[in-house]
Amino acid sequence: MEWRLLNAAAAGDIRLLDLTTFHQSEFDKRTPHNNNVLHIAAKHQRLDFATAILNLCPSLLLGENNNGDTPLHVAASVGSFEVSKLLVNSANQVTSDVENRGLTDTRMQLLRSTNKQNDTALHVALKNRHVDVAKFFVEEDTRLLMLDMVNSNIVSPLYLAIERGLFNIADIILEISPLVSCKGRKGLNALHAAVDSDIVSTGFLRKLMEKRPEMIKQVDVIGWTPLHYSVWLGKTKITQLLLQQDSSAAYISDKEGQCALHLAASTGQIGAYRELVCSCPYVWELVDGKGRTSLHSAVISGQRGIIHCILEMPEISLYLLNASDDADGNTPLHLSVSHKCYSILLLLLRNKRVDKHVMNHNHFTAAELFYTQKQEIRIKVAMIYYALQRYYKHPSQQHNLETKKKQEKADLEVSNERDDGAMYEVHLIVAVLVATVAFAAAFQLPGGYKPDGTPALMDEPAFKCFLVFDTIAFCFSVTTVYFLFYASRDGYRAHSAFLYMSALLMVVSLIAMASAFVSGMYLISSRSRGLATIPFLMAGFFVLHGFIYWFIDPRGSYVIGLERPRRFLRKLVYGNTLFHNLVHE
Repeated sequence: MEWRLLNAAAAGDIRLLDLTTFHQSEFDKRTPHNNNVLHIAAKHQRLDFATAILNLCPSLLLGENNNGDTPLHVAASVGSFEVSKLLVNSANQVTSDVENRGLTDTRMQLLRSTNKQNDTALHVALKNRHVDVAKFFVEEDTRLLMLDMVNSNIVSPLYLAIERGLFNIADIILEISPLVSCKGRKGLNALHAAVDSDIVSTGFLRKLMEKRPEMIKQVDVIGWTPLHYSVWLGKTKITQLLLQQDSSAAYISDKEGQCALHLAASTGQIGAYRELVCSCPYVWELVDGKGRTSLHSAVISGQRGIIHCILEMPEISLYLLNASDDADGNTPLHLSVSHKCYSILLLLLRNKRVDKHVMNHNHFTAAELFYTQKQEIRIKVAMIYYALQRYYKHPSQQHNLETKKKQEKADLEVSNERDDGAMYEVHLIVAVLVATVAFAAAFQLPGGYKPDGTPALMDEPAFKCFLVFDTIAFCFSVTTVYFLFYASRDGYRAHSAFLYMSALLMVVSLIAMASAFVSGMYLISSRSRGLATIPFLMAGFFVLHGFIYWFIDPRGSYVIGLERPRRFLRKLVYGNTLFHNLVHE
């Protein structure tokens, strides 16, 4: 294949055209992508060569490559204003073969021709952000902006200009054509794109809404209006502008039934929430597809700021605080329990307008729902536990009476077979380890032995403490092993009783083993008082940590004689409002 003409087009060598006479077949030569010589000249922005080749073979003007691109598409993609202008002005010189197709205006045909993506040259120029070229195309043919001039993705030139941030050309488009197409991908329109932009001006937004006010209430494929997007993106000023233009958009719900107020509540957009409530009467009464109000959405998302905002509005809070959803009949108080939003739960419990005795469709109050859940050992959980007891002296009593027999049966079948079995193995392993360590320590005494075989530190008080604590640790751990061995031979009742006793014995043996360790370390480091205090601090921290862990857990093990003071101290701390504020603030 002879490539000299195509190579000359790429290099812009017009001397070849002056010195050589070409046959028509040479003008028809194409690259593998089916680009003709004019495509190549336009791609490399060879204005003089393109002018010369059009004089010799004007029929190349409407030639298409494999993508359906004309030379004008190529010129638009590279942003060559001069070549684009040349191609458009030369359109009326197309050969009679093209005229015989019935095209009365070749110039318009060239501007409106589309490639395989249904992109016109204007689409291509906008995609590549070539403003001057796009402006030229718009001024040449305003029909490019009409309602049917969209590509295969249903994207109009105006939408492309705004999406790419080309607001200068977008402003020109709005001025030139009052019937401009505003369509965008996935059901979006030009106003959606403007709201999504970070550089759009309020002046342009006002102009866009005045020219095409119907866009304010148009929805995309998921049912979102531009107002949904402005709220979701946290653009309060744009939200105000949209509501000033048409506040009825606030009452439009998406495919999940969520209006803009639900989005503001779930994303914590306090400014947008206030603006919606103040601008749209009774918008707070709207519910989503599950019958949930905006307060339900705020609780589920853990947006405490929205809760404060609602509580500051008496009319709204009076309606929302005790509203139940259609699906399960849960109020915001129920949802704060089920989603473990404990700071919001405490906030609602302190409000007198919240009805703490409302039941959902499963006949559970919020307290009953809380007490039926498995909770982690945390400070907030303990606070909730006692905060609910303030309102429910006997929480879940009715439910417990109705399900007592079922619960006992479940305890027999499940707890005994799984939980107690696991506890049995853990207690046995720990007890054997403690007994082994305590036994070894009894014959490896700190300080060693005298020549007569007696301990070298027999007269030291700390040594006597070491012997006592080591003996306690050994005896209690061996007793635990015996109880666990004996429990494996009996039925459920004896098994549970022995597990309880073994747990108490293991706590004592662990504390005794830690005390023996401290005594031994003190003996060997008594000459350095600073070093000798370190084991005491470590052991004290160990014991204190265990006590605090047991103290915090509202469902901790019951200990005879300690339960009443333990309950009193918990109520004193966790029921204190100042403590609540300290933790949550």
